[in-house]
Amino acid sequence: MLAEVPSPLKGLLRNFNPLLSKPQQDNLVRIITGMLAYEGEKYVSKINDTFIPHKDQSNLNRFITNPKRDYKALNQRRVKLVEEELDLLRGSTTEEPCYLILDDDTNVERYSGEGVGYHHDLKHGMIKGHNYVTEVCSVNETTNPIDLRLYMSEGSTKKPFENKIDLACEMVDEFNPPSKHVIAEFDEWYFCGEMVKHAEDRGFNWVSEAKSNRIVFHNEERLNVSELLDRSRPLFHDVEVDGELYQCLDTEVYIPKMGGKNTRIVFNCKADTKDIHFTCTNILKSKEPSTATIIKHALKRARIESFHWDIKNVLGFEDYRFRESDAAIIHSHLVLLAYSLLLILNNRMEKRQEQQHQSIGDGCRRIRDRCLVAVCRWFNDRILEGLTVPNILGMINPQIRIYK
Repeated sequence: MLAEVPSPLKGLLRNFNPLLSKPQQDNLVRIITGMLAYEGEKYVSKINDTFIPHKDQSNLNRFITNPKRDYKALNQRRVKLVEEELDLLRGSTTEEPCYLILDDDTNVERYSGEGVGYHHDLKHGMIKGHNYVTEVCSVNETTNPIDLRLYMSEGSTKKPFENKIDLACEMVDEFNPPSKHVIAEFDEWYFCGEMVKHAEDRGFNWVSEAKSNRIVFHNEERLNVSELLDRSRPLFHDVEVDGELYQCLDTEVYIPKMGGKNTRIVFNCKADTKDIHFTCTNILKSKEPSTATIIKHALKRARIESFHWDIKNVLGFEDYRFRESDAAIIHSHLVLLAYSLLLILNNRMEKRQEQQHQSIGDGCRRIRDRCLVAVCRWFNDRILEGLTVPNILGMINPQIRIYK
């Protein structure tokens, strides 16, 4: 139950007041606090029922399904707030890199509604639901989410169709980097000439996985990546990266339709698992001779997986029932806002040296504990006012009034 909003959270949410009307400000505070403090499936109805005194749910529904605000402006303000609070902009004056990571494996199971289609999920295979293209920026060990865009297959919506490559390229074009040294990271699905061109047009380096059947030219011989791997196994050598041993081959190839330039490819596998990866990049040996550095860059992409886990399992990203695609998109940005506020609150705790290395789950539990204290205080105040227990229970939920 929630009787009041914790003051640190309320203070952060005031940063968005200039973009919202007073009723919208109240709704934003209620839904974000509910996302952070409610333990369980975070449907709007359940979030609303946690607040005391109990209020009608219709305003919260309209806040998502029929918004009268610019959610893109809210998202831009959110990204800027995280950059300022966590000091992520110092890379703009140094050579410290930031990593722009894109992924298309953010699926939410849905059986009906606008934009719902069949998508491949690494964990569950083929599922029916919504698919989001995810964009995060990793700076100074901090994963700052930039955007989530809903991919809708042809025929699932009346809106103009955009494929995943189009959406990802738009994200690259619109990205406002906090550092002058940007490395774009994407998986094998996005590894194509169009994606590479958009990254290089922005002056970004890029690192990507390649499919095993990707055609390359090595020493003027046409091979696929698997054939090149088989021929080159005697040339593999050991490379240590952050205490882990990898077996690698570092070479340069020509890949058709990749801008007419050579591409560096690093075959790498952990010595204990033998799990092979084909890492491609435009950072050639003449610029960065170290194989270990390229592998370190490639490993940064794993940070988006922990971000996916947090928003799905801690912040209820999958817990919505909206049929309209606009409502699903708005809900996704509210989840991003909740995640970002936790990043900021955790960072403030670490600066005060109260706690170190706080996770998103730790931040939620801390908010939940503060809300529980507020509820106990609210109960005590009602008792001091002379209210009876049935009356107090009726304020929590009108249905409880039948018990006298």
